Amino acid sequence: MLDESKLYDAFSQYTQFVASRLPKEEDLQEISFSPRFEERMERLLQRQKRFYYPLINTMLKRVACIASAVLVSGSAVALSVYSNQKEESYFNVRNFSENGVYVHFFNIDLPYETTKDPITPKVPSYLPEGYFLKEDRSEPRKVELIYEGEGTDCFYYAQYGNSSDAQAYAEDALCERIRVGEYEGYLLKSESCTHLIFNDGEYLYQLNGTLTEEEMFKVAESIQ
Repeated sequence: MLDESKLYDAFSQYTQFVASRLPKEEDLQEISFSPRFEERMERLLQRQKRFYYPLINTMLKRVACIASAVLVSGSAVALSVYSNQKEESYFNVRNFSENGVYVHFFNIDLPYETTKDPITPKVPSYLPEGYFLKEDRSEPRKVELIYEGEGTDCFYYAQYGNSSDAQAYAEDALCERIRVGEYEGYLLKSESCTHLIFNDGEYLYQLNGTLTEEEMFKVAESIQ
C-alpha cells in the first residue's frame, strides 16, 4: 500500500519525466494568426467581459432573453420617451473603490485597426494661468505631455487609443463617477493631487496633478 509521501514522490518523478520530453524553447516554431482571426478573438473577448454575456452565451439563454424582451417591450417603449440619447459604456471597470479605479477602455464598434494604428493627437486648448508645456513624451499610440506652473505646480496629460488601460489610486483619496460634458469618467481627489479619467468613445484621456477640481474640468473640456 502506497503512503502519501511515496505518492508525492511518484507524482514528482512523473512531472519531471513529462517536462523532460517537452521541446526546448529554441526548437519551437513561431505561430502567427491572420488579422481577421485576431480581430474576431478580440471582439469575442470583449463581449465576454460585458456584464450580460453569461445571460446569452447559449442558444436556450438567448431564446429566454428574447422571450423576456418581447414581454417587456411595451413598457420599454413608454420609458424610451424619457431618453433622448442612448448611453453606452466603453469602460470595463477592473477595480473600483472609494480610493481608486482601474479601467479598460474598448469600443467594439470601432474598426479593429484602431487598436493598432497611430492615434490622432488631441491636446488641451485651455491652460490655467502661468502654465506651459514642459515636456512632450508622446509616441505613435500615445500622447503624453507634462505641463508646469509656478513653483511645484504641474499636471500630466495623456491620450490613449482604443483598447487601453488607465488607473488612479491614493489611500487618502475619494473616487467618484463623473461626466466631462456628455462623456463618462472618474474623478479621484486627494489632499495632494487630483486625477481625472474619461473617454469620448474614440479615445481614453487621463489628467492628474496639483490642479483644483474646477481647473481640471476646464482643461478636460477644452481637449480637441
